[in-house]
Amino acid sequence: MPSLTPSAGPVAGGACGRVAGEPATSVAGPAVRLTDVTKVYGQGTRAVLALDKVSLSVKSGEFTCIIGASGCGKSTLLNLVAGLDQVSSGDLATTGQVTLMFQEPALFPWLSASKNVELALRARGVAKAERRARALELLEAVHHQPHRDPGALVAREQAHTEGARAMQR
Repeated sequence: MPSLTPSAGPVAGGACGRVAGEPATSVAGPAVRLTDVTKVYGQGTRAVLALDKVSLSVKSGEFTCIIGASGCGKSTLLNLVAGLDQVSSGDLATTGQVTLMFQEPALFPWLSASKNVELALRARGVAKAERRARALELLEAVHHQPHRDPGALVAREQAHTEGARAMQR
């Protein structure tokens, strides 16, 4: 089970600092490892301590939820892990590919479900036939009809389509 060890900084109050994990597979070694990670925005008297000495280890294939009150540092933590921002101090290491999946589906309404799933592969230059085959395989895994318009999908189906897009490798 992953552990999140907060310090007494502003991130550690209330419900902040709780992580619940459920292993999906047993693979040795962490896919994500944070050791005493601190993130500060700004400088001097205007500095805001967003994360204070956070340590976390998540194994490959493990399902992890980060739960906390608004403003406690959840998004900051995820932005650091995804490489969208840099730590102020501490160590952060990831192995393999980190994938973002938005809380609200971010599907392009003018593309079909399968075309939305194909986007990541298209950006990496994967051939059209291989993109289509992979998108169909992923949509089948989440029980979707590939040619449906995202606007016609209910919220659950939109989330599943977003998940299929996030699973591209």
